[in-house]
Amino acid sequence: MLAKFKTHPPQDADPLDEHIIYFGETCNQSLKERWDQFDASAFKQKAGHSGGKTYRNRYRDRGLDLYVAAMPVVLVNEVLEASFIRFAERKLILDFVMKWDRLPKCN
Repeated sequence: MLAKFKTHPPQDADPLDEHIIYFGETCNQSLKERWDQFDASAFKQKAGHSGGKTYRNRYRDRGLDLYVAAMPVVLVNEVLEASFIRFAERKLILDFVMKWDRLPKCN
């Protein structure tokens, strides 16, 4: 989850907070690799991450008010793990849309 707060975020991450701007997932890369791709697309005008490109086009800032929360997943095998990760991302997006009647701004 990526959120944009004008002040410090709450201590506990709320996946349905109205300040969430992006839900993402990765199955084949580390979280750090995906975050680096977002950074390159959002702040260095490089390709590789559609959410980062959307962020750059929408906000045109340096991202100093961005906060990230992650949910690492380790399950019994890669197929189950990848399936759960993709499901979790889509479920979070669906729950967000049901609460706010809109997609997160960068999804």
